[in-house]
Order: sequence, then structure tokens, then C-alpha cells
Amino acid sequence: MAKILVVEDDNDTAKAVLEFLQQERYNTEICPNGDQALDLLAVSDYDLLILDWNLPGASGFEICQAVRNKKKTVPILMLTGNQEVSYIESVLDAGADDYLTKPFRSKELLARVRALLRRAAGLTSHRLEINGITLDSKSGKVLTAEAEISLTAQEFLLLEFLVRNKGQAFSTEAILARVWNSDSETSPDAVRQSIRRLRTKLDTIGQANLISTVAGIGYRID
Repeated sequence: MAKILVVEDDNDTAKAVLEFLQQERYNTEICPNGDQALDLLAVSDYDLLILDWNLPGASGFEICQAVRNKKKTVPILMLTGNQEVSYIESVLDAGADDYLTKPFRSKELLARVRALLRRAAGLTSHRLEINGITLDSKSGKVLTAEAEISLTAQEFLLLEFLVRNKGQAFSTEAILARVWNSDSETSPDAVRQSIRRLRTKLDTIGQANLISTVAGIGYRID
């Protein structure tokens, strides 16, 4: 499940986008202000940004420039009400990867989101396989040929993140930035507790040792 930041000051549009994305089990945050979005981007990492062009505070153009100036390659989908060619050129020149003109349908938004996430991460399926088990991001379940376990949304996000980045070790702070919402009241201890719960649940399908502890660093899946 990808972590997505939606920066939109129109409450109705923001609610609609949030509903569309949550139905697809994306980990979604809503931000109504451009300056606040820049603050969030300074402390948290996201797999996709959905930005309105016209925002209070920093504009969508300024957010795009700030992200690209930091050499970040996170995909950006821009929402705009202007369909003029020159305007769209400005959107793409600012660093956006794609755009969507308002009003839009949920299917169109989700198709753009899926395409950008696939392009960024090389993902072709909602199913991941490792060590004889399958993670299904649509159901939030971990499956084997003989059994299945259901995880909380946060547990699944954590496991999926480690599987997608197998071979890399991440500190608790790095995991917080990539997996937890920035507005959640949490700490590195929340990561450790989630790892313990995950290992307990994975033990029921014989995978208690799937997640390794790397001394002095954090956690990794090999």
C-alpha cells in the first residue's frame, strides 16, 4: 500500500479524493495548505504526491520546484481546473509527472495513480511473493498455500514496505517517515511494538524469522 500525500484546499474535493484512495487501501494524508505540505515533505517520505495547482501558501508550482530541486523523484500528479495547452505545459515544466483536470471521475484518478506508482517502483501487481508467502495489498492478508493471516492496516503497511525494499536495513526513524502518517502520535517504540506483533502473527505460518534485526541499524527482510 503506497503512502500518498494529497494537497488540496477545497474540502469537497479533498474528501472525495481521500475516499477514492482509501477504498483502494492506499495510506493517504490530506493537507489543505502549500506551506504545511512543504513542512510535511521535510520530515516524511511519500510514494506519490497529488497537488492542487492553486493553494493557500506555497502553490503547486512552488511545491513541485522545491521537491525537484532536492532531487527527489517522487511522482507528482497535479490537479487543475485549467485545460489550456499553455497552462498544462507550465504544470509539466514545473516538475509534475501527470495532470488531471477538474472535475474528474474516481476511475480516472485511480488509473493515473496506479500508472504513476507502477512507473516509479516497477510494480505490476498488487501481490508480492517472498519465502513462499504472498502479500495481497487489496485484502491486506498474508497467504500461504495452507493458511492466511489478517493484519491491521498499519502492520500490513510495515510488512509490505520491508518486502518491497528487501535486502535494505531501515532504522525505526526511517520506517516512521515512510510508513506512518505524519500526523499520528507515535514514536520509534511504536515501530518496535509493531515488529513484535508482526513476528507473532508470522509465526503462525512458520515465518517468525522473516524480519531480521540488524544490530545498530534497525530491521530488514532478506
